[in-house]
Parts: sequence; structure tokens; C-alpha cells
Amino acid sequence: MIPPPQYYTRILIIAVGIVLSIGPLQAQSSGEPGEVMKEKQWLGWWIIEQPEGDNLYLTIKAHGRASSFFSGDGSNKIDQGTWIYEGNHIVITWQDGYRDVLDQGAKSVLHTTNAPGVAIDSARSMGAVAKRLQEDEIGSLVDEESKGVMGGDPMRSPTENRRTPPNRSDFIGFWEVQRLRGTAIYLFLKRGGKAFRAESARKGRDLIIGEWEDQGGSAHITWVDGTTDTIKRSGATYTFNGYDANGAIGSREISSAVAQVDAARVSEFFNLGTGPASTPDYFIGYWKAQDLQGEVYYINVDRWSQAARFIYSRGVEISKETGRWSMVGDGVHVTWDDGTQNTLRAFVDGVRLASYAPGTAVTGVPLNVNKTQKVLKENFDLFLSDAREEIEEIERAALARQRAQEDALRRAQKEAQRRIEKEAKARALAEARLKAEGEARRLAEQDARRQAEAIARE
Repeated sequence: MIPPPQYYTRILIIAVGIVLSIGPLQAQSSGEPGEVMKEKQWLGWWIIEQPEGDNLYLTIKAHGRASSFFSGDGSNKIDQGTWIYEGNHIVITWQDGYRDVLDQGAKSVLHTTNAPGVAIDSARSMGAVAKRLQEDEIGSLVDEESKGVMGGDPMRSPTENRRTPPNRSDFIGFWEVQRLRGTAIYLFLKRGGKAFRAESARKGRDLIIGEWEDQGGSAHITWVDGTTDTIKRSGATYTFNGYDANGAIGSREISSAVAQVDAARVSEFFNLGTGPASTPDYFIGYWKAQDLQGEVYYINVDRWSQAARFIYSRGVEISKETGRWSMVGDGVHVTWDDGTQNTLRAFVDGVRLASYAPGTAVTGVPLNVNKTQKVLKENFDLFLSDAREEIEEIERAALARQRAQEDALRRAQKEAQRRIEKEAKARALAEARLKAEGEARRLAEQDARRQAEAIARE
């Protein structure tokens, strides 16, 4: 199938961005601008790792056009925007009023986000590092179903039938609620609508799980036990209204100041990724695992937060289940479309794969834990090839059995028909013989009567 002309146009735009890029970008130690980038050098794909565990992907296009989407647990909704060039930085304005800035520093490009109506800060040295995507990573933009290139066209989202908060909201992130007795409540509102609550006094306990919605001036959170918390915005301040000890006996409603905090402050409560092992590149690829029955299956942690699980039902089929992943402490958390969950985490003795029931916190006790190993794509391809060959062999054997049964049935039917015909012929001969014998008796009796009558007349 020949791709449409738009496909090559997008690839050309991406290629221009790569060819004209300033080379690999390293972490910045200074916010001072480096050599000023030309306007056309901003074109291409950019990735910004978010502290919430997902990634922001930006496409800077020609003629001042831009698009973006977030990975992780959120939707795959594509946001469209426009951008302008201002020397060492560009400003992208999205349809919802948010503005992103890509700023060329001395050693890297930094990204910052500004809420609607908020002035762009001239000191942008505290932003996240924006990295260009390499050419081999762009290949994973192709959607296997539509054969289109993501980032310019709307994509089918696994959450499109579920109401989710917008991709950009000032409520997304980590919140700290201070209580009078000194212990704090921590909230994590994820992009995509998931919410988690932890308490400093209950460190190590399972997180409380819920969902949240952006209702304009407030974030409304509903927990699994039916209770609700709210974060309300009033100018530049926020207020928490909810329960003092959610889910605990004697919990009471409180109203308290709440403030956003960075990921480092709450990483121990929400199992956030830290350290060199907790980078997406470390986990992207194919992982070989075994279920409780010892059957081998594979998990593919792909780019753009996509994941797939390949399970071989012996001799029957190879099923493919899809999901999405985000970063957790020393690993990734995969949520599958059926609600089940896996984590891949790095330990001293290797990577372990844990399974969790739908809706449970991955900080709790898993259903099971097994070691897993990363393999080359060639190993995965061999697994698929062997499985398909075995399925085909079983299908051929089943077809041969079916044909043998059909042949045996045809022979049996033919033999039965022959016997029926033979029996019918025998019956016909017997009936003819009886009829002939009856006719002979009748003729003999008739002849005897005629002879008797002749003798009587003489």
C-alpha cells in the first residue's frame, strides 16, 4: 500500500528538523542563552519527560503550526497550536490558552508551560530539558492500524469513550496539605484522571485511589470509598476541602491551604522514578516472561507510552493485548486495556515483573512476581514464527483428520448404499420367485381342473 502524499510531507519536515538540529543536547547547568538558533532549526520532534511519569511530545512544523500529545495514562488527544520565533526561544500557544516556551540555553533547550493569562517568565532556567527525537525513534510514530504518522492527525484513543481532564491543567501534579498536628496529606492528580492520596503518617501503606475532574475553578476528586476531596483555586492561592484522614475511623472534614510541590519531595510516597535505571530507554524493548503455568509470553514496552502483551494459547492463537505505560520508581507501570496491571522494576539481581489486579495500587502487595529478561527483537520474532508454525501444523493435522473422517464417512455411506441396494435386489428376486411359484401353482391347479372336467364329460 502506497502512503499518501501527506506522509512524505511530514517525514520531510521531520527530516529537516533533524538535519538542521544542533546535535545531541545534554543537561543544562546554566540558563544563559547559547548560540541563537535560526527559525527553521526549531522544526521537528521534541520530547519532554514530565515529573508525573509521562512524556510530552511536541511537533514544531513549518508556517507557524504546532501539535502535541502526552503519553502515559492520559488520552492520545492531539492538541493543535501556533508558534512564533523570538531569537533564542519560541512561544507555542495552544487552543486552550496555555503557552509553552522552548528556550535555547548554553547546553540544552528548556521547556516551560504557562497557564492562560499568566505572563511568560523571563527567567526560564528552571524548566525541563527538551530533547530532539532521533531518526530511528521516528519510525515508531507509524500507527499499525491506520499506517499514518502520529502527531499531525487525530489518533484513536483507548480512553476516547471516557471523560478525562484536559491534557493541560494547573491541577495536574503533586499537592501537599498541611494539618495542624504536623502530618501532611499528599495528593497526586495524574494526567488522564487518576488520583492518588498518601499521608506522611502512613508511609508505606497502600495508596488511596480515585478519579478527578477539572471543573474550571476546582479539581473534584472522588475516592473509591465514595468520599470526595476538592482543590479550589482563588486567584493565585488554592484551598483543600476534604477529609482529615480519608478512610480512617474518626475522619473529619477540614479546610486547609494546599500548595503544589515537586516530584522529589513526594517520590517516596508515590513510588516515582529516580536514578539512572528509571529512564524510558532502559525499559523500551521486548521482555520475556512466564505465567504461573510456566507458559512463555512477551511484553513490548514501546515508545510513545504504548505497550503490547503477546500471549500464546498453546496451539490455538497468539493474542495481542494493548496498554499504556508510565514511569514508577526504578521501572515502568503498564495499565492494560482490560484493567490489569504490570510493573517492570530494576533490582540488583535483575528486572522483576509484578502483576496487580485492576484498580489496585502498585505500591501494595502484587498478585505475583517473576523475574524477566530483556531480549532482542529477533528472539521475539522467532517466538512468533515458532508459535505460528505450530498453530499451522496443528491446523494441518486437524484438517487431515477432518478429511480422513469425511472419507471414512463417504466410504461407509457408499457401503451402506451398496448393501441397501443388494438387500433390495434380493428382496425383489425373492418376491419374483414367490410370485412365479404362485403363478405356477395357479396354472397347475387350472390345468388339473380342466383335465378333471374333461374326464367327467367322457
